[in-house]
Amino acid sequence: MSLNVFYSTSESYVQHFTVSAVSLLENNRDIDINLFVIHDGPAPPALHLAKMFLDETYQIDVKLLRFESDDLPDLNTDDYYGKYTLFRLYLADIAPADIDQVLFLDVDTVITGSLRELETSDLDTFAIAAVSEPAVAENTGRLSALGETLNGYFNAGVIQASLVRWRALGITRSFLSICKKYGRKLIWVDQDVMNIGFADQWLRLNEKYNGTHIQEKRMYQPVIVHYNTASKPWHYVDTHPYKYLYWKYLRMTPFKGYRPTGVNLRNIVLRNGRLFKRLLRNHGLIK
Repeated sequence: MSLNVFYSTSESYVQHFTVSAVSLLENNRDIDINLFVIHDGPAPPALHLAKMFLDETYQIDVKLLRFESDDLPDLNTDDYYGKYTLFRLYLADIAPADIDQVLFLDVDTVITGSLRELETSDLDTFAIAAVSEPAVAENTGRLSALGETLNGYFNAGVIQASLVRWRALGITRSFLSICKKYGRKLIWVDQDVMNIGFADQWLRLNEKYNGTHIQEKRMYQPVIVHYNTASKPWHYVDTHPYKYLYWKYLRMTPFKGYRPTGVNLRNIVLRNGRLFKRLLRNHGLIK
């Protein structure tokens, strides 16, 4: 068997995709992985660099899939999301026709262990498998106000998809219909669309496969760490307990010379406030 892994990225997120891909391949050398990257327009030089590096380092052939996104639905794809997040809605159309099942990963993820269980898993009668979002009540309540009654709500940053069933259901058309109906009323954009589209008919994955909203280190480290908040590990002031994992794998990529964003005097003081206070106190400058 093999594991078909899909990412989608914009030019500005190529570095982060590469970090995630390196962590995936480093920790799953015993799995036959087919890696696909969906991008918009001509592939940027950084993406070609990433492909060349991954191909040579891990003896694979990363497939770059160009998607023409001129007619994407008008949703809340601001600078935080970017339109590339919508590409997953078109997986059934973008993926090669001979691929039946895929694992889709957000680029802001780090894989810390084996995905063997996902490689061999069967979705049974389901079209999608995912991890439940912690704030279920908040999200189902929000969609209920739009007239959609859901009992559960999943995070779309890590999904297993049966493309055979997606195609049989005509799911792309359903997604686009939902986009047209609700438009910018959808807060979590494609994630809302997918939850409405599958209407509770999804298989629950173990939460270890999508560790989100992490405030402190867990007793058992997630197999997939998902940096799903606005603060990212490549930001200087970010305090995610697994931030170091991003930097660990970054140092193994062609982008290892990257320096974190937001390094200025104000943020240095904010991040090291306690240390500065201790130093001032030790020198008798404050009580």
